[in-house]
Amino acid sequence: MSSKQTTADALDDISAQILAADAADKEAIVQIGTALEQTYEDVSAQSARAGELIKLCLKALQCVYQESVPDPATAIDAVVTTVAAIVEHLEQDNDGATDESLEQCQQALRDLLETAGE
Repeated sequence: MSSKQTTADALDDISAQILAADAADKEAIVQIGTALEQTYEDVSAQSARAGELIKLCLKALQCVYQESVPDPATAIDAVVTTVAAIVEHLEQDNDGATDESLEQCQQALRDLLETAGE
């Protein structure tokens, strides 16, 4: 199994954890953040842009944890959508095919962080 596939599988597992988590469950948010942080180096090695999105996801999770976002469910959805877009991006041979999706996720996370005062 390639490093690319292993990373994508790890991110898929994290997506499942995020979907199953309650935004009020701080322990789950910490576990998800830790798991996501552990993928950062591998993701960044494969795509700097995807690595930056991991950082934004971590900031969004931190805002959920700190209860600084007006709608935690929206923040969780943005993280799930972004992680899915990163997986698709990493699995593509042509990075250009997923650029628009990554751009939309990046903008959604930035907007979310702005509402949280980040």
